[in-house]
Amino acid sequence: MPGKAGSTIYGVAAHAGVSISTVSRFLNSPEKVSTETARRIRSSIDQLDYFPYGHTGMRAHRSIGRIGVLSPFFPAPSFVQRLQGMTGVFRQARCEMVVCAVDSLEQLAEYLHSMSFLSRFDGLIIMSMQVGEADARRLIQSNLHVVMIESVNPRFTCVEADNMLGGRLAVLGFDNIDVAGFMDLSTVSQSLEESGRVAAQLLIDRIHEPDRPLQRVHLDVRVIERDTT
Repeated sequence: MPGKAGSTIYGVAAHAGVSISTVSRFLNSPEKVSTETARRIRSSIDQLDYFPYGHTGMRAHRSIGRIGVLSPFFPAPSFVQRLQGMTGVFRQARCEMVVCAVDSLEQLAEYLHSMSFLSRFDGLIIMSMQVGEADARRLIQSNLHVVMIESVNPRFTCVEADNMLGGRLAVLGFDNIDVAGFMDLSTVSQSLEESGRVAAQLLIDRIHEPDRPLQRVHLDVRVIERDTT
């Protein structure tokens, strides 16, 4: 059974020195709690290993799945191309894709510490951001299926380009974004749309079959030669 013995909302409130209603407000609407109070409550939740199971129930009442995609630097071409690869998979699976731009590690932590945020989704794709041990544990306890792109955590399925092979192939451009073609820059392509498609399909498969083993998928890279080669 996850959590320490006696780990309840009452224990969290006592440990953080706040009222039960304040803890409840933090769990449901963290933006309505002051920064310092939120910090104390998060610290107490982590130290007590508390997880409010009731917050996962919202998923059972939806007729359509909802997938969250946490993405840094949202306008960057590499992230947009990955999202394009996901779109068809989620549409076919009748899932709504919700993209959440992450501006900082602090904002990532805020998302992953918010039970009301996590309970909105049936699955989560995290792009190019590392997840710490405490946050990984919280995601697992929330019964939320997670796939990571271009970052590795042994607790989750991961999709990554073969960067070591890419390094051996060239000291050239990387990702083959559109501007490389305009500049006639030879580049190493890592099939960005394909990585998004693969990650999306792996996530849908895990949602349908939760007992599927975790996978670490390495995608091939190739050199696209232009005038600079």
